[in-house]
Amino acid sequence: SAISAIFNINPTTVTRIFYNLLYALANQTKHFIFWPDKKTVFNTLPKAFKSNYPNCRCIIDCTEIKSEQPSTVEQRVYMYSHYKNTYTIKVLVAITPSGFISFVSKCYGGRSSDTFITNDCGFLSKLEPNDEVMADKGF
Repeated sequence: SAISAIFNINPTTVTRIFYNLLYALANQTKHFIFWPDKKTVFNTLPKAFKSNYPNCRCIIDCTEIKSEQPSTVEQRVYMYSHYKNTYTIKVLVAITPSGFISFVSKCYGGRSSDTFITNDCGFLSKLEPNDEVMADKGF
């Protein structure tokens, strides 16, 4: 409503413009995240990884993003995170050892375990024989 007051336009128009802009940004940036081939990952390994973890393809973690309280009880159960004590959305993110974001899963409710998300999101199908993945103890 602040933007509609500043520009003297209807709040519905602001909402429409926002969603159109968000959609356009998503379309233009969706190719920024891709799964690099094994040779590229190996050629860009930091020295510490080359000597200690030469087969490390990526490092994964599930990230939780705080959300508003969902409107239905079913959604509240699905999205409540006991770890964060609030409603969250979770995504699995993978980065290469050099720091390039190489995978982002779809969104899951905060109740979903890291293991469930990892098995469900299609990440495992990206891996090739002898690939190693670093993760914290939650996996």
